[in-house]
Amino acid sequence: MARIDPKALLSGWADSAARMDEFVTVSDLLEAAAQGAADDDLLVARARAAVLAGRPALAAGLLADVDRDVLDADEHTWKDVVAMAAWAADGDHDALAALVRLGHGLPGPQAVAHAYLLARAAEQIGQHDLADGVWRALSETDSPTMLVQRRARVAAVLHRSTTDDGDAGAAVGTAARSLADMVPMPEDDLRPTRDVVERLEARGDADGAWLVLEALSRLRPGATGVRAMLAERAPTHPRWRVVGLRVLAAAGAVAVAAYCIAAGIDALLPSVAVVAASSAWLHSPTPREKALNGADAKVLKDVRGIGPDVGTRFSGLRQLVLGLGGLVLGFIFSVIAIAIAIEEGPWYPYFVDNPATADGIAWPLATMFGLLGGAGGARLGRRVLERESARWVDRLREDSVKHTRECVCVAAVGMRGVETERYLAQHLVEASPEIAGLTPAIADSDLTSHQCPISRTPWLAVRTPGREALLVKGVLAKVKESEEPAGGYL
Repeated sequence: MARIDPKALLSGWADSAARMDEFVTVSDLLEAAAQGAADDDLLVARARAAVLAGRPALAAGLLADVDRDVLDADEHTWKDVVAMAAWAADGDHDALAALVRLGHGLPGPQAVAHAYLLARAAEQIGQHDLADGVWRALSETDSPTMLVQRRARVAAVLHRSTTDDGDAGAAVGTAARSLADMVPMPEDDLRPTRDVVERLEARGDADGAWLVLEALSRLRPGATGVRAMLAERAPTHPRWRVVGLRVLAAAGAVAVAAYCIAAGIDALLPSVAVVAASSAWLHSPTPREKALNGADAKVLKDVRGIGPDVGTRFSGLRQLVLGLGGLVLGFIFSVIAIAIAIEEGPWYPYFVDNPATADGIAWPLATMFGLLGGAGGARLGRRVLERESARWVDRLREDSVKHTRECVCVAAVGMRGVETERYLAQHLVEASPEIAGLTPAIADSDLTSHQCPISRTPWLAVRTPGREALLVKGVLAKVKESEEPAGGYL
């Protein structure tokens, strides 16, 4: 009678998790698969997974029989390479240097596998510039994983230009766009966003983290968690210096208007003063904004002009049109209202005798209300686009889970977030008692096994506090039970 091969089951789940760059899950599953195994064919895979998961001591212990002479050898086995990565990740700079040299001229798949080890080893001992270069190179390969994309975006933002706002803006914008397009979406889970932001902050680039959050919050206004992260880092309430500057600008505009009326100067000057005061009111920089370098300050200004993500390229144009329409309507309305007030009010005779005074009052007021109308139109336009963005995000989410009613055992290796929950609810069934009995226990995670009702393929759901649910596909391999020897004579 055949039984399920436990090692094949667990290592199959681990292989799928590895293709999703779930390093800790891979290491935990391989350690579980190795328990009670009679052979050691998973030794190198376990060591590699341990290095990637940030467990270099475990990896070095597994490969304790590798001699340090391999650092200067001309030829190496894959076991030697993993051992060097383990030593390097544990702080051995000679091993790191040898690992770098080893990567020269490696062919495709071997180069990628080596690059992962090199990047993770470099990260663990603080060689971030080396790791950045490797992650960025990996991001240019075919179909980079989301982890590689996040690391590459962090590197690009960290190394953005301090003088060229175009280069800096491209790095920030690409990072925000990548996070908006990731699975899970920023509306559903903040882990990808938090990963990028916290890595930037840990390496001293709080400004870069802030700019990425600003851009992402503009693209995805429905991502309330992103807005909360932004508010923690850049309070929206202006400080007393900003308030004082705004009050001073408004008082200056009133003083200019009063002087022009008293001196009989043309009404154009008070209108200009109103425009200048409005500009100062809107663009008074907070201390945090004033501390930005020139390129970042320009990027921040550009980022704040980004329209919500609605699936078209014209959201910003629509917001601009609504703003200009509001400005024109506000100006026309205020001119008509002021004209009626002057003609119908008790002060009409005075204004007839003093037209310069009437102009000095009317035109600044008309300008002010026109600007208020423009601001109101722009805000209304953004609200309209925000509602449209929410509907578009809902459509994206529904499109991403359409396949979860069907068998995806041939095409998929795993799922995350909303996809996981939908596939579990709409297609998968409970695993057989035999598979459920082989499901391991992993620290800090809740593991449950399931099966496809059509192919009987085993799937493993991994739920870890603070992150989205993960679902990985396994293999259903069976081995024959060892037969009891027959009695009697031959």
